[in-house]
Amino acid sequence: MRGEQSAKNHISFAEDRIERTCISLQSAALMQCIKEEIEAASDHSRAERDLNAQEAMALWAQLMTVVTGLSLLVTGAGVYYVRWTLIQTADTNIAAVSAATAANEANQIMRQEQRPWVVLEREIYCDFFERGFGCSLTWSYEFINKGKSPAYDVRLNWTVIKQDGFVKLPERLGEFVTTSLNGGLPGTPILFSGERTDHKKFFAGGGVSYARDKSIAEGDTIALLTCLSYRFTHASESERGIEARLILIEPSPNFYGPFGHTLLEYSNMRIIR
Repeated sequence: MRGEQSAKNHISFAEDRIERTCISLQSAALMQCIKEEIEAASDHSRAERDLNAQEAMALWAQLMTVVTGLSLLVTGAGVYYVRWTLIQTADTNIAAVSAATAANEANQIMRQEQRPWVVLEREIYCDFFERGFGCSLTWSYEFINKGKSPAYDVRLNWTVIKQDGFVKLPERLGEFVTTSLNGGLPGTPILFSGERTDHKKFFAGGGVSYARDKSIAEGDTIALLTCLSYRFTHASESERGIEARLILIEPSPNFYGPFGHTLLEYSNMRIIR
């Protein structure tokens, strides 16, 4: 409709120009004038169409700018929402991991509180006799369960070592623990919470051969290595409690003869787990 109206306007414009400009001319000039007026009207019409097209393109460009801006806003909102969702998910995961970690720690603490804790109680004096390449030792000890659940298969492995000074004594205690857990004689089948064994005093004795082939010398260190082990449950071999100690055997300044040696313990040379 707009195009038809524009065409009629141009025709009317051309006719009016011809009547005002060309009607009074002679035939040859009249024809030339009419031709020029028609061409002028056509140029005017073409220019108007170009202007309309340019206006339409400008309007289209403005619309595209608006649409692009809206698209950017929508995309930005989407990116922000995705980012917010990821942050919330990450926070939720962190909270879940923290809750799981706290629950696991609480469970571990509860299990530690409810587990058996067997300790070794001993006499300080012992009967020790040096035999050069070995020794004999008689000493007295008991097992006491200070935990809140029964301990199973409570056993004690021990040996006497002799070496120069204190070099690598903690390492030797660790090696002895590993060896003791792989074997040993059967011990007390079960020890209930708060219970203690009732061994005969100074019943524990035995002979030990040293690992090195020379007699005792001045300044040598003689130490008793002990490894007390027990199971948390009757069926499980993996959950075991351990209390290992390194105890020095030295002559007592107050006694001579039988039970004239003392067992002196270094508190920083223990393995407890």
